[in-house]
Amino acid sequence: MIPAYAPLLIPLAPLLAALTVGLLEGLIGRRAYSIATFAQVVGIGVSFFTLYAVGATGAAPIQIPLFVSGSLFSFGLYIDRLAAVMMALISVIGFLVFLFSVRYMQQDSGQARFHALLSLSTFVLLCMVASQNLLML
Repeated sequence: MIPAYAPLLIPLAPLLAALTVGLLEGLIGRRAYSIATFAQVVGIGVSFFTLYAVGATGAAPIQIPLFVSGSLFSFGLYIDRLAAVMMALISVIGFLVFLFSVRYMQQDSGQARFHALLSLSTFVLLCMVASQNLLML
């Protein structure tokens, strides 16, 4: 059985990597790719675990409420089979892009900023796939 808030790590890992690399760019320097790549690996691991929990076991979709404002609107994650497959796909492709960009951006001075923005875009894609309603999308 999957822990209740474990799928929240899938989009939060790239977000935390983007914030860490973006805010500590001067201290981290060229090692920014290791933080961002590690966040992608965490996202891949949890997304495959979630895919197995939702897809193979036939469990009910996972609903994680993030913000509820009465009956007006709510924000949260809704992960069914399709969302779990798409989150795994986005995590794997994001990881491959990170691996390719390490060598490609080796001599660029904006490498840390590039990895921060790439992590942020991965976070946005993962949130789009697992959004609970149209307002969050």
